[in-house]
Amino acid sequence: MQIIQDPRRLDPCVVLLGMFDGVHLGHQALIAEGRRLADEKGCPLCACVFEPHPLEVLCPGRAPKRLTTPAERAARMESLGVDILAVNTFTPQLAALPPEDFLADLLEVYQPAAVVCGYNFTFGRRGSGKAADLTAFGAAHGFPVSVIPAVKADGEPVSSSRIRALLEAGREAEARRLLGETTAQGGPQ
Repeated sequence: MQIIQDPRRLDPCVVLLGMFDGVHLGHQALIAEGRRLADEKGCPLCACVFEPHPLEVLCPGRAPKRLTTPAERAARMESLGVDILAVNTFTPQLAALPPEDFLADLLEVYQPAAVVCGYNFTFGRRGSGKAADLTAFGAAHGFPVSVIPAVKADGEPVSSSRIRALLEAGREAEARRLLGETTAQGGPQ
């Protein structure tokens, strides 16, 4: 897998958008859909991530503990079929971008053949851009957007926050299951 810091312009690719902390079962669903689309379109699969975590920049006291280091995240993503990891430096200037400017940059830098995001993906100033805005932008600019619904386990959405809460409560086996980690028998827990 190729890792690119703050890309300026890539060849057309299928773009995954998100933080991907932990690369849990929900993230794995995004990656699987992205890999399918990239294979269908004959182009690379690129995960667009932000570093540091936005809350580390905007509200350091509220920043969550990471489930994976950047290197662990990269290794997990590579094992799931991501071809390019585009690591974008998260800054106050990026946080202040209006959603329209975020989308214009997405189009210019990634030349998306398709975009995949989660149902709760937000972008632009104060997270005011939503998945529906991204979908409309894609339709206007000739690329499809796949919005992946919540992946649920035990009736609740799988999320990095949920996994952190499980770990804090000492429920490591449950957390590992939501991370998609396998048991000694080789299957999911």
